Amino acid sequence: MSAARPNPLPLLLAPIPGLPQWVLGRARSAFFLFITFVFAANLALLSRIVPLPLPSHAVFACASAIAVGTFVFGAVDAWRLAIANRTRRAHAEREQWFLQGRARYLARDYGAARERFLHMLDRDSADPLARVTLAALERRTGNPHTAIEHANAALRSWKDNPFKAELERELALALEDARGR
Repeated sequence: MSAARPNPLPLLLAPIPGLPQWVLGRARSAFFLFITFVFAANLALLSRIVPLPLPSHAVFACASAIAVGTFVFGAVDAWRLAIANRTRRAHAEREQWFLQGRARYLARDYGAARERFLHMLDRDSADPLARVTLAALERRTGNPHTAIEHANAALRSWKDNPFKAELERELALALEDARGR
């Protein structure tokens, strides 16, 4: 496994909340960031222009805080996805967590394996390797609905997923298990 090169384009797009996430293939996250920011910014502007039945300074303060918070979250998330998760150190940590998780999975210590793979998802919620392994682990431990969620999340979040065939297989097996219950 080789580390992907850092991608500075999302950082250039960071002034528009949601756009970096969309460029990185996180359409759902991008949509919610953009809508939240636009709604909050418009509410802040309206509270200054149009008289409201509520105290306009309180509405302005709350809406501005939400807009600024959304902007900052979007920029930090873009940096994390585009730069921080693609460094050699982050790649080495991810590989180490995967190897530990795989060893625990093969030793049938499913709780410890789940913990390692969930830690990988904390770093990158669309990690296909963590998702396909978690889908298999959850199906094997009798949680077909969770396995379906992991498989679907991986298929949705990455169009050119290198584990698409494995995920579709796990999804089919999990659906079969879910119907059998």
